[in-house]
Amino acid sequence: AVPRYSGGPVKGKGPILYGTRKWPDGRVETDKPVMLTGWGHFKSAQANQERLNRMGFNFLQMEVGLFRFFPKPGVVDERALDDFYAAAKVAEKANTKVDFHLCSHYMANWARERSPDSKVCRNHFMGFCVHDPRMVEVITNFQAQVARLVKDTPALGSFLLSNEPGTQSGEKCSHLKRIWADYLAKKYGTVAKMNELWRTNFTDFAAVEIPVCPNLPPTPLGLEFVRCNRKAFADFHATLAKAVRAAAPGVPLHSKVVADATLFDRGEFLFWGVDVARFAEIFDWLDNDGQHRELVGDFTPGPTQQHDWRGDVPQKQRYTTSLEYANEWVRSEMAYDFFRSFARKPMVNSENHLVSDDSDWPVPPEHVYSATWQDAIHGQRATANWAWERSEKEKDVFTGLVPDRPACLAALSRCSLDLQRLSDELVPIQCEKPTVVLLWSLSSKVLGDAHDFVTAYAAASFLGEPLGMTNEEALERYLKTGRKNPALESARVVILPGVTHLPVAAFDALKKLEKSGVKIVVLGEPPKFDDYCRPLSGVAWTSLGALEDRVAFAALAKVRGEWKLPGRPRLARPVFGVETHGYAKGATNRIAVCNHLRKTVEVELQVPGRDLVTRKFVERRVKLAPMETLFVQAELPPKVREELKAACRDCTELGRIVERLEAKGGGQYSRMSYEVIRYSLEAMAKQDLPAGEINRVIRGAREVGRILPRALEKARRIENYCAERIGGLIGSGGCESVDE
Repeated sequence: AVPRYSGGPVKGKGPILYGTRKWPDGRVETDKPVMLTGWGHFKSAQANQERLNRMGFNFLQMEVGLFRFFPKPGVVDERALDDFYAAAKVAEKANTKVDFHLCSHYMANWARERSPDSKVCRNHFMGFCVHDPRMVEVITNFQAQVARLVKDTPALGSFLLSNEPGTQSGEKCSHLKRIWADYLAKKYGTVAKMNELWRTNFTDFAAVEIPVCPNLPPTPLGLEFVRCNRKAFADFHATLAKAVRAAAPGVPLHSKVVADATLFDRGEFLFWGVDVARFAEIFDWLDNDGQHRELVGDFTPGPTQQHDWRGDVPQKQRYTTSLEYANEWVRSEMAYDFFRSFARKPMVNSENHLVSDDSDWPVPPEHVYSATWQDAIHGQRATANWAWERSEKEKDVFTGLVPDRPACLAALSRCSLDLQRLSDELVPIQCEKPTVVLLWSLSSKVLGDAHDFVTAYAAASFLGEPLGMTNEEALERYLKTGRKNPALESARVVILPGVTHLPVAAFDALKKLEKSGVKIVVLGEPPKFDDYCRPLSGVAWTSLGALEDRVAFAALAKVRGEWKLPGRPRLARPVFGVETHGYAKGATNRIAVCNHLRKTVEVELQVPGRDLVTRKFVERRVKLAPMETLFVQAELPPKVREELKAACRDCTELGRIVERLEAKGGGQYSRMSYEVIRYSLEAMAKQDLPAGEINRVIRGAREVGRILPRALEKARRIENYCAERIGGLIGSGGCESVDE
């Protein structure tokens, strides 16, 4: 039976969404964890809501464009909202929550023409200058007015304020030039000080050129521009959020961030201006527009090899996954973990790419299930899949998506229902606090070429520990105020993955953490320079080894026992390619397991148990197929439970014999044996055993199974002997000699 979201408000409490749900037998539960899984983003999804709800889906993203709501200067056309009202009415009946995109990238031409800089300030998905106050005013007016009109719609769940935001190029933008010069003046005070640190000879802050995308210089100038651009873009989004919150207080807000690219790629993505940590502070929902897609092709695995999505040619691309993996899990999951490391808020993916656009190759349904399940393991509570559309064209963004693939669609439907059924059980995993934290270093990313964060994250994922992230700004704040970002609060270990450059304050913060008991671990090259390329003094850490997938994993696994990590359910020994997340709550012990490799692997659980998804029993040693997932609750094997039931019946009979013998004054041996066996059985026959006792109980059951039949047989012989041979001695201790 699956409890389904049954409509009404959905509220975020920490990283979990809570709402009302209804069971098939009619029971209604309020304020319970809910999972929202659904579709975007156009007419077909809106028209098929009731059908989709019957398939297990309950989330819809739709949009309204600025150019429709503001067709002319000073003119508001509320008919632009007719589609929303119609779809929201159906959504209310279909117990579906609507995420409404207040879409500014559909900009009105009249507004763009007012901003000459919009012609030269190029922005990904935003055809206007985000730095121009006139454009900002138009957008905030549009979003605030729409939000005010629709905020009381029952099916409304949230507002999306920007789609895949990025500021790709602004070297000719007069507004960005002013922001850049002001930023430098505020940070450095004088041009002389800036020149000294940069080893340059500028005469004025305004003379410092803006780098041209995608060619960011690996210099302090390049690093400082990235910092400035990220701050300006975050400020723009904070302005949007402030306006919409004032118009529609209480409605959750988010921005659809391509977090994996903006965090882990170079080139143009360093210009995007997206500071994921700042976005996590600004918005109510953390939106990771992830690319958890399939991998295709048959290539020789290698630590930095990757193929294009059509599988025709391998290409060298450092910041992506190894071809040993079955799908693109690394970048998706580490983006979720990055967001969660800076704010404990609900995670969503409002444009979930599970299958490549314009694809005509086979995609196994196991991939779709595994990707959806694992995203939930890493915190995802709501997702709108791209896209409920089909196309007959040979080349089209809607060709080959999940709706074109019946087996994949069935897998997604099944996973959606499984996530709703197991929503409560997943809460402790989604709320787990990181013990192993990786440092993401913007300085190393811009000034060096060894900061392979992706490989380090993948290697650490197989240790059985919850992972988190921190960054340079968080470390500097910790040094100054003592306040840590959420992930750092619970950290036992901080990993530096090829962190070659660090601000001095961040470097000093690491040393302060080490003094407090946090272990500092280096993979690849250790810190050597500050963010002005000056040598760091007092470098105290040596590298464990190279940043290659298996090498890094082996190095971390070897020293993991030295880290004094808290106890949690794990594999008996870590296995490369197998990720686990476990928790113990009272006598309940659960572990989620996923094989990310293209080949079957054998793993050993600490204890056997039952897979809560399939309800099948899982032995300690289990073979995992590629992309296979398990969610195992520790439990005695059925055979052992039957043996214990039989033993309990025999023990009861033994107890009756002992009582009859004692009533006649005989049998100390039988009483002693009975009490020992009964005590053991009572301890072993509990329905909910702590996981640490399960293996002991299995061994104990074998022992009881060995001694109980002998004890019972001996007790029967004693009773028969006493009754038949020496009945006259009973009552005067005559049976004690028989016991002896």
